[in-house]
Amino acid sequence: MTLIKKELTVCIENVIYPFYFIIGFTYPKLNYLVAFDNIDEDLLMKTVFIDNPNSMGLHLLNNLALAFIDKFLKLGSKDSLFKSKKILEYIISKNESISFKINLLQAKYYLDNLSTDDKQWLIKLKNTNNDLVIKCGSLLLLEYLDEFELYFKELKPDEQKEFKEYPIYQIYNTKK
Repeated sequence: MTLIKKELTVCIENVIYPFYFIIGFTYPKLNYLVAFDNIDEDLLMKTVFIDNPNSMGLHLLNNLALAFIDKFLKLGSKDSLFKSKKILEYIISKNESISFKINLLQAKYYLDNLSTDDKQWLIKLKNTNNDLVIKCGSLLLLEYLDEFELYFKELKPDEQKEFKEYPIYQIYNTKK
């Protein structure tokens, strides 16, 4: 085990878990962790999920995947997208939540890798799901910006503010 792996395990066990419930770890707060270029995502997934095989572990991994996407958007590191995709595929193997799948498709979108099946799933989701945040995410991934704007305006101001902080919103910023 390399030093970084040992340090990562210690960080997860002694820093992340004890404070997760107190302050919450949204993806922006985890950017310090993904700043390392040699993070072993396999070790990370195993450590987080084996120690905590419930929804908290999956949500922590999801937020780490979002931090990797954010790193790509800020630094252009495609390796970060591959790590994010791998983590999200692992999460979906444990829980097929719509939000996890949208985040996986977000990583695939930035990798220019959305398949026809992915796009069909997003179209079906936008037509059948009533959750405005989910609908907005699917519309951005489909690059339906006019429709996105209509639904985005229906979100509450605090929901709009939070949505703008997510990496997926950068699709709107770059395409409008």
